[in-house]
Amino acid sequence: MKEVMESIFSRISSPLFGYFFFAFIAFNWEEIFYLFASKLSAEMRIEYFNEHTGFDSLFFFPLMLAFLYSFLYPWIHYVFLGISKIPTDLKNSLQADSESKLILEKQKFESANAKLLATLEEGLIDRAKREVEINKIEDEDIKEKLKAEVEGVRVRSATPVEIAEKRAISVLSDEEDQLIKDLTKAEGRCSMKAIIEGSKFGAVKIRHLIEQLAAEGYVRHNSSGELLFTEKGNAYAVERGYAV
Repeated sequence: MKEVMESIFSRISSPLFGYFFFAFIAFNWEEIFYLFASKLSAEMRIEYFNEHTGFDSLFFFPLMLAFLYSFLYPWIHYVFLGISKIPTDLKNSLQADSESKLILEKQKFESANAKLLATLEEGLIDRAKREVEINKIEDEDIKEKLKAEVEGVRVRSATPVEIAEKRAISVLSDEEDQLIKDLTKAEGRCSMKAIIEGSKFGAVKIRHLIEQLAAEGYVRHNSSGELLFTEKGNAYAVERGYAV
């Protein structure tokens, strides 16, 4: 009995049976409605049903429609999936294109940044080599003069960003700035006596300012006791427009 019920249930649950059932209702819905909803006697309702139905409407057409739908349904489903896939593919294509462009722009930026870093590194290496060559000069006066000229060229060829950075670092007091200006008038080298005589500040204050400038790397004393600009001092004088 269990096997019989399972066999009946499997046939009832078959898609073909479902298609046949709905086709049967579609072809005979008026007669079925009249059969169950009419208030006439059962004999008259059955007679009406038999008169308006037959083998074609009860079996042949519903069965043909069920077979036709069973055959067409997979193709209809395939076409529906194909149509619904189009916007998904377009969306994925646009997203992939956007990600590809982003990766390309990132690679271009990284490449340009790498080239810039390589250029900066080469510039620093060349500058260090030139510093070594300059430091090999034994004559202190020639060495300092050459350093000042090199620094002047660097300042004139510096970019606006580099100049702004240097100015941001080069912050001196008005008194220190005035002493730099006085030393520039003396061509960047002068004896302590001449600086004191030519300055409006007193000797004690001048010595104090010179110590500060020396500690900050703007000036130095040579072997003869003269006060000289360092590279930093030369650069500051050029930046401020005191040296022409």
